[in-house]
Order: sequence, then structure tokens, then C-alpha cells
Amino acid sequence: MKKITFFLMATCLLLTFHPLQSNAAIIAKSSSAEISKTKESAEVNDLVQRVNEIKAMDFSNLNPSERTNIRKELIAISHRLQDRYYHHHGVYISLGGVLIVLLILILILH
Repeated sequence: MKKITFFLMATCLLLTFHPLQSNAAIIAKSSSAEISKTKESAEVNDLVQRVNEIKAMDFSNLNPSERTNIRKELIAISHRLQDRYYHHHGVYISLGGVLIVLLILILILH
């Protein structure tokens, strides 16, 4: 009985860490999705153009409050771009979390 449990746990552990290839389904894009992408790319181009304008500015003749406002604007642009491109929606589970779940399942099912 102990051997069966050991081999079952070893098999589950090996299958857990075995990388599997997944075949992504090809989905036809709708015209509304293409329109929204075009709007997003136009907005991104506007933001990048504004950043380039700010970089080309001469800051020596600006007072401190104007510099602060420009800095706040750059930070806001940066956050908008990061939210658009680097904000991933999903659930991330750490290795420790997976091990704890496995141990709980083993204890419950044993």
C-alpha cells in the first residue's frame, strides 16, 4: 500500500511539472476589435508624441510649479501606457502554493 501511494504521488508530481504544449485556437478578429485597436494605437501615438514634445522643451525658463505640472503629466502618461501594455489579467500561483494544495489534497484523499 505504501508503494502504491509513493508511486502515485511521484507520478502526480512529475505530471505537474511536465510542460505541455497547448494549441491556441485561431479566432477571426471582428471589425469592432480592429477599430478599437486602431483607436488605441492612435491614442498611444498621441501620448508618445506628447512625451517627445516635453523632452524637446527647454526647462531652464520654467518656474518650479510648471516643472512640477509637467512631471505629473509625464507620470500620468507613463501610468496610462503601463496599464495598457503591462497589466496582465490572470491568476498567478507560486510553487509553494501548488505544493500546499497538493499536500492538502493528499491528506484529504488519504
